[in-house]
Amino acid sequence: MWNRTSHALRPGFTLLELMVALGLLSLIVTLLYSGFAQVSGNAGRVTKELEARQALRVLLKLVADDLQAAQYLPEWAKQDHPSGLISTRRFEGAKPFAWVRMHVGTTAKFHRNVAAGADPGLHEVSYRVERDLERDTLVLRRREDFYLDEDMEDGGITVDLADGMETFTIEFLLPSTAGTVDERWEEEWDANEQVDGPRLPPAMRIAISRTAPDGSQYAEQMQFNLLQSGVGQ
Repeated sequence: MWNRTSHALRPGFTLLELMVALGLLSLIVTLLYSGFAQVSGNAGRVTKELEARQALRVLLKLVADDLQAAQYLPEWAKQDHPSGLISTRRFEGAKPFAWVRMHVGTTAKFHRNVAAGADPGLHEVSYRVERDLERDTLVLRRREDFYLDEDMEDGGITVDLADGMETFTIEFLLPSTAGTVDERWEEEWDANEQVDGPRLPPAMRIAISRTAPDGSQYAEQMQFNLLQSGVGQ
């Protein structure tokens, strides 16, 4: 038999309790979502930073590989043609940047349509920082000429490697001070003027820094010995 009294006394939730429970649930969900968003945002920033630093390391290695493959060609130089490695400082606004021109003993990197075995393995390469007026940014550019000619500063294919450049410097160890406590480094080098010693320096060091589109700044540097430092003596 149905008991009216026992049914009326059955425990339950009041409207106030439900509202409090819903409020607490909403608060918990909000805190969880905020924590997830923060973790996700941090992970995204870390990923972007790692990618930016990796791209800068790849760029640094590209420049270093070319510099290590620099060659001075005595027979070419006897024809009153510049050869080897020439690096000067070039200003863009108030900022000085390295401007390097060289003969490199490597295969071409940007001349893709070359038949197998047809690459002579000796090319002109140069690096310089220039202002891109359309984008109002400083761009590091690599020029590669498939054939050697009298002008180490013009022709060939030019490729933009990175924008937002802040630093691009190359220093050269003076041969007479290599291995000493008082090593001397210079910011300019001309293999054609090195008549009393090796045409190419025994070691170099590069520093590169740039500002990413989000305003973050990244910097990398490298020091290395030159593979062909004795060529052309």
